[in-house]
Amino acid sequence: MRLGRRTALLVAILPVAVFVIYLVVPMITSGRMSLNEFGRFTGIRPDMSLAQYREIVTNDFYLDVWISTLRVTIEAAALTVLVGAAAAYGIWRCGAKARGYLTALVLAPLLVSGVVRAYGWVAIGGPRGPWQSVTTLVGLDGFKILFNELSVILGFVNVFVAFVVILVLVRLDSVAPSVIRAAQDLGARQLSVIRRVLLPIAYPAFMSGFLLVFALATASYSIPVILGGGRVVMVAQLIYTEQVSTFNWPRAAAMGIALTVLTVLVMLGYQRIAGRRATVGAGA
Repeated sequence: MRLGRRTALLVAILPVAVFVIYLVVPMITSGRMSLNEFGRFTGIRPDMSLAQYREIVTNDFYLDVWISTLRVTIEAAALTVLVGAAAAYGIWRCGAKARGYLTALVLAPLLVSGVVRAYGWVAIGGPRGPWQSVTTLVGLDGFKILFNELSVILGFVNVFVAFVVILVLVRLDSVAPSVIRAAQDLGARQLSVIRRVLLPIAYPAFMSGFLLVFALATASYSIPVILGGGRVVMVAQLIYTEQVSTFNWPRAAAMGIALTVLTVLVMLGYQRIAGRRATVGAGA
């Protein structure tokens, strides 16, 4: 059934209005504010310049934060994809009954706030937590998983791995059983089936999961604050600090815009690479 032009317009008004109100307007407002100047004694000044952008890309402190953010989020996204892909493959190989329970087990943490799960890692890795007891028992007292980059990465994996599992599981479900049987009849071992059949099919899900985790992690605030313990500073934390501590809203806006542009560029880069792969594949 085709909708009339007027009906289709009415149906589209609400999502378009939500998009404009919750994304376009804030982005325009932030972009406008990022061009204002700021003085410690004068506050926000209406003068227009690119001073805030120059500061966040030339000052060594801000550059270190950008590099730290990219390093942690890329490592977290890669590890999340590895863990999620392994979990999805294990679930996919199980029977229907076990698969339902395992899928529910993977999705259950999504019902719990990421803040709560982050504090759960604090309880595990704290001075009186089980991690301390185990490392002391095996003679690894100096190996800590709290208040460092490793703890932040583990926190990201714990919070975002369910998304990757679902993406990969849906992709694996598109593989017809006859394809697997055909590969096995031709003499392919299990590892060969995974490498030559499943991995190429699941590759788009891997990349989508990586980009999703990367985007969510770069904008995350609570996990780095709780698990980083002030020793791991990321861009989202710095934006908050600029707003509530130094009251430098123009610089916070500039960092927010820059973070958004960076994420969009990464997404566009992936789309271009994926488009080239599809073109090459079609030509072959």
